[in-house]
Amino acid sequence: REREAAAAAAVHRLTLARENLDQEEERARRAKQQLEERKNQISSDMVRERNLEKDAEEAVTRLEAEKKELEAASENETPLAEQLREEVNALQKTLNEIQAEFDKKTETIAAETAERNSLTRQIETENTQLSRIAARLDDALKEKAGLEVELGQSGSDGSGESALKNGLARLAELTKSSEAAEAARQKADEAERANRDKVKQAETEVTRLEAEAKALSSLLENNDAGEWPGIIEALTVTSGYEVALGAALGDELDAPDASEADVFWQTIEAKASQDFDGNLPSLDKFVKGHGALERRLSQIAIVEASKGAALQASLKFGQRLVSKEGDLWRWDGYTRKAGAKTAAAIRLEQRNRLEEVTRELADRQKVLDKAQGELKSASEILQQSIATEKELRARIRTEEQEVSKLRAQQAEEIRRAAAKQSRLASLTDAAKELETEKAGLAAGLKENEAQLAALPDGANSRAEIERLREELQAEREDLAAKRSESDQKQREAAHRRDRLSGIDQEIATWIDRNRNMAEHFVQLEMRFQSTDQELKELDGKPEEIAAKRADLMDEIARAEGGRASARDKLAEAESVLAQCDAALRKCQEALASCREERVRHQSETEHTAQVLTGLCDQIREKLDCKPDQIRAAGDIGEDEAIPDVADSERRVERLKKERDGMGPVNLRAEIEAKEVEEQLQTLSSERQDLEAAIARLRQGISSLNREGRQRLLAAFKQVDQHFQELFKQVFGGGSAHLTLTESDDPLAAGLEIMASPPGKKLQLMSLLSGGEQALTAVALLFAVFLTNPAPICVLDEVDAPLDDVNVERLCNLLIKIAEHSDTRFLVVTHHPITMARMDRLFGVTMAERGVSQLVSVDLEQAKEITETAA
Repeated sequence: REREAAAAAAVHRLTLARENLDQEEERARRAKQQLEERKNQISSDMVRERNLEKDAEEAVTRLEAEKKELEAASENETPLAEQLREEVNALQKTLNEIQAEFDKKTETIAAETAERNSLTRQIETENTQLSRIAARLDDALKEKAGLEVELGQSGSDGSGESALKNGLARLAELTKSSEAAEAARQKADEAERANRDKVKQAETEVTRLEAEAKALSSLLENNDAGEWPGIIEALTVTSGYEVALGAALGDELDAPDASEADVFWQTIEAKASQDFDGNLPSLDKFVKGHGALERRLSQIAIVEASKGAALQASLKFGQRLVSKEGDLWRWDGYTRKAGAKTAAAIRLEQRNRLEEVTRELADRQKVLDKAQGELKSASEILQQSIATEKELRARIRTEEQEVSKLRAQQAEEIRRAAAKQSRLASLTDAAKELETEKAGLAAGLKENEAQLAALPDGANSRAEIERLREELQAEREDLAAKRSESDQKQREAAHRRDRLSGIDQEIATWIDRNRNMAEHFVQLEMRFQSTDQELKELDGKPEEIAAKRADLMDEIARAEGGRASARDKLAEAESVLAQCDAALRKCQEALASCREERVRHQSETEHTAQVLTGLCDQIREKLDCKPDQIRAAGDIGEDEAIPDVADSERRVERLKKERDGMGPVNLRAEIEAKEVEEQLQTLSSERQDLEAAIARLRQGISSLNREGRQRLLAAFKQVDQHFQELFKQVFGGGSAHLTLTESDDPLAAGLEIMASPPGKKLQLMSLLSGGEQALTAVALLFAVFLTNPAPICVLDEVDAPLDDVNVERLCNLLIKIAEHSDTRFLVVTHHPITMARMDRLFGVTMAERGVSQLVSVDLEQAKEITETAA
């Protein structure tokens, strides 16, 4: 075993050695291949570094040449700028002188033109006024002559006053008849309402009984047994004994008397029944209708609930005792106390109740028919009364309209005569005033025409103004061109200074970059030499490996005999070793690749940093901003993509063309921009102030509306209360109230007046008669007045649409209000009743034409004088 183990170990060792040798040969081949690739990459990097170094030298040369050109161009910029500044100042001075002369001439021309236009307008106005005054004077004289003729021919025969008195008499007679008809109508209305209440009460009772009968009939119909009705349907039970029958027989009452049914009652001839002790009545005395139950009912006695238990022991075979309450005592000792009613008992009670309801319903129907007849008679009487009252009211309204028409005619005649007198006096005064005004206008017209003729001609001044305007425009153009040239030179000088500073920085950057590239090139040369040395070392490796392989093959051939015993362990070891070698090769390859990538990335990073620095310099030079500010400078949002270069270049070219097409630079742009910005700030501040003021106003409006609603509702409540009281006083009864409509907001709501004079239903004010509307309006007027009373109240002909009766009511109301308040009433009226009820009269007369005179009479004092004289 030991030799076998040694042979196996030897074979294993030799096999491993051979495999290691093969792997070493493969590693050498791969390493050589990788070194050759690395050598080629380093050569490419060295060529690129040479090219970059050459580019850096060319850039430095180009920048130094540009610097020399800029320094040469900057040598003469100071004298030229000073010369341009002096020329601009001289042009500005000349422009100011021409502008002053132009302004002075313009003011002179404007003053002369304004004066000429003013005089021309005054002359035209005065001519128009003279024509108008002459026409007015002619019209006034013609109208005056016509009025004098009409007043001379006018007269009155007094027929209107007589017709008015006759109309008032007829109206008073109709009013009395209307009041009598109204009283009759109220009496008929009360009788009709009483009969209607009786009918309603009778209808309610009939409806209740009909509903109860219908419900009972429905219940009884629903409980029908169908093909064979129960024997209970044939029974008639004395009222009060339904529960006793149900307790005695129970569900047996639902069985029919038809032999075809599975369960039924069979009629058997009754035998002599056994008597009960104590002469107790049997149940068959209270239940009638079917012989099949006679045997059973004769053996059931009715007993009081308190005595049933004592009598149970004396019962004979088959006998039972029941109480009206539903207790049961049977002969064999079975006892059941009264509890819930059985279905049979309930059905029997319902049948008895249906018969009672049917009888009561017939009686109530007779009462209803009688009440309906009485109601019909009362309704006919009421309709006749209403028709009579309506007819009288219509006649009263017609008569009121006729009286009102006569009053209006009389008042119109008086008004027309007074108006003509007043118009005649005013025409006389107007003619005098027009003559005076005409003379004054003629004098003013003559004076203005003389001033207009004295004004100088403005043609020469306008020609001089035009010449100065042309000179001023030419000087402005020269000054703008010179300023544009000066500004252009200043911008070019500033650009050269900025560019010189940028060139120095770029040269330093390129020099640093060149130095870094030289250092990097040295590193690449060292790496190239190292790689070349490694390749030379690997060139002799294959011959050495071949010699070792020949020796190993000889040793393996000698140790092959003992290899079988250790084959399994050898295979396992070889597998493990192969995996380790593969992992090692992968790690080595990854390490070499990472090293190469690191070197290449370092080179690219340095190159990218140099290019980035150059781009930053270009951005600072051309855009005057930092790289992270490019989006803001180009108005590009953070989420937007950078525009295409070609599109951007085309846009720049287009903008340049547009800039060139705009012409010279506006030198006042910055000043105007500042002025506009100041105006914008002022407007923004004013807008904020306005918004704050609007908010305050809205808050104030809301507060005022809220307070207004509260006050309006409070005032509305008071006015409504006063209106209800005054309406009853004016009409001697009835009712009325105010209602807000159309909106829940009191400030936007409308007002409806609901009124119900005595004998009328509640309705809108517009549906009342003319006199009723007038009285309702007076009540509402005084309701508002009493809510906020004043010391003096003036009433102008409020009694004009009222008849004498309503005028009396109005006067009574005025006197009552005057007694309970400090208000004094001044009433303008033509009505004799109103004048008779006043404390003092004031009459206005015209003693002379155009002269009014006041005449007063104290009625209380007049009464005292009359009584004293009597």
